[in-house]
Amino acid sequence: MNPRSTAIGHLETLAEALAPNDELRVLREFDIDVPVLSVANTDMRDGRGWELLSGVVLVGTGRDGRSWFYWDSGDALGPADGLDDAVQRVLRALTIREPA
Repeated sequence: MNPRSTAIGHLETLAEALAPNDELRVLREFDIDVPVLSVANTDMRDGRGWELLSGVVLVGTGRDGRSWFYWDSGDALGPADGLDDAVQRVLRALTIREPA
């Protein structure tokens, strides 16, 4: 499998894992040079209707040679084979939890 197909496969898996969260809108942007997921919290908007909490996730190769999820800023979310950790990091960054 080529690197682009591998990246798209990992991003699809992440998108499916994020899908149950009603607060998030996940857009698959696979027709551009570097395939990405654009993730936005649709409940947090400014006066113009723009999402205040959003991020772009891509897949790159880590120092260990494995596929990793990264924010477009370069911050690592975790290895692609550690999907649960990556999902939790996205949720922590883009959702607001009610105090217990």
